[in-house]
Formats: sequence, C-alpha cells, structure tokens
Amino acid sequence: MRILDSAPRLDPRLVLAAFDLDDPAEPMTETWRRVGAIARDLDLSRPSYDSIRLIVGPHRERQRAMRELAKPAIGGFLTGRITQWDVDRLWEASAIAARDRRARRR
Repeated sequence: MRILDSAPRLDPRLVLAAFDLDDPAEPMTETWRRVGAIARDLDLSRPSYDSIRLIVGPHRERQRAMRELAKPAIGGFLTGRITQWDVDRLWEASAIAARDRRARRR
C-alpha cells in the first residue's frame, strides 16, 4: 500500500466558491459547509475543513488589509483632500487586490 505525501489538489471551482461564499462576519466553518454543498452539487469530494481554512484565512487577511489601507484614503477623496499618502495607500490596496486575483486563478 502506497501512502501519499499530500492530499489531492483542491478543484479550482471550489477555491473560487470559497472566496465568493466567505462572509468574514461568520465562522469559517460556515464557509466550509457552503463549499461542501457546492462540491456535492458538482459531484466532487467534499474538501476538508483544513483545506478551506488554509484558503479562506489568507483571503480574509487580504480583504481586511485592503479595507484598512483604503478607508482613510477614500475619506480623503470624498472630502477633496487628496495627498500623496492617500495615493500610496490606494496603490498598496490595489497591489493586495492583484495578489488576491492571482490567488483566485491558482
């Protein structure tokens, strides 16, 4: 009997579903349940909780970082007081968003 070193790669449709169905206001187990239902509908194996946690945790952190970076900069734009600092924060937030989009394609 051969023992595998790692679990099979998670289907990309389930990764995208995890990103789309995640609600940071709810526990990660709820995202896992929702992705499990999608897996069932697609006739795929249900992903483990750990595999969803490893995908959703960094996704939540990227989303939080984008919000924290953009919040003061957007305030500056809305009040008409745009500084280089605001532009730099939005640039950082866009870089995080780009990394998030690349992660979604993996």
